Amino acid sequence: MHIHRVKSKRGDKVYTQILLRESYRERGEHGSKVKKRTLLNLTKYPESVI
Repeated sequence: MHIHRVKSKRGDKVYTQILLRESYRERGEHGSKVKKRTLLNLTKYPESVI
């Protein structure tokens, strides 16, 4: 698990999302792919909690 910070820009504003994510490898017919799953959105929590 890791904390991932995502910045996106809409118009003149820049928004930041703070997400708790996990990565895992999924194997299939065409090789393996790295998948990411969002477990928790930490954007609304204060920085002292994160």
